[in-house]
Amino acid sequence: MRLFTIALVSALSSAAVAESVNYRVNATGWSRATFESDAPLESIIGITTKAEGTIKVDKDKPSAATAKIEIDVASFNTGNTMRDGHLRSKDWLDADAFPKITFELTEVTGLEALAAEKYVKATAEGKLTIRGVTKKVTVPVRVGLFPYSEKLKKLMPYVSSDVLRVSTRFEIRLSDYGVKIPEMLGLKVSEVVKVRVDVTAVRDTGIKPKE
Repeated sequence: MRLFTIALVSALSSAAVAESVNYRVNATGWSRATFESDAPLESIIGITTKAEGTIKVDKDKPSAATAKIEIDVASFNTGNTMRDGHLRSKDWLDADAFPKITFELTEVTGLEALAAEKYVKATAEGKLTIRGVTKKVTVPVRVGLFPYSEKLKKLMPYVSSDVLRVSTRFEIRLSDYGVKIPEMLGLKVSEVVKVRVDVTAVRDTGIKPKE
């Protein structure tokens, strides 16, 4: 009986160790979102580092992860001030009415566990909201977990806890999100836009990192 009790306590203790951890994505420049429009007469690349949000994941059961990431629309930079203004206007992304692009994770498949300092591939499903329109999307993701250590401290001296890296590449159609390309711009703006998001999330210790 005593041995059974010890075994039970040990099992419960081990189960308690494996629990979900909160990671925070801060708009400090560590993360990046990029879009690329490759039309016959012009290629446009927009970049922003203003991404923030939260990711909650258990490294031993990542399929149950939850996340919400927000990207600041007005911060996209295409290298042309006039074009940036058009991008934020009502005819395009309407940054005043819809200041954030959001992604809410609903399911992760193909991922059994996260191993330290190793990238693994999986599939993420979620709700992508652009310009007030929400669509269900399924995208490939690449996830890496990097526990805090002396090695990590030397490489990233600005963090003081575990780091989670998540990246994805996918495509969207502008018309799906209420963006209509004027006929006169049909050769300069692509209906299909390539999107890339690279997120650096730091284990939440309650201390806000320096900008």
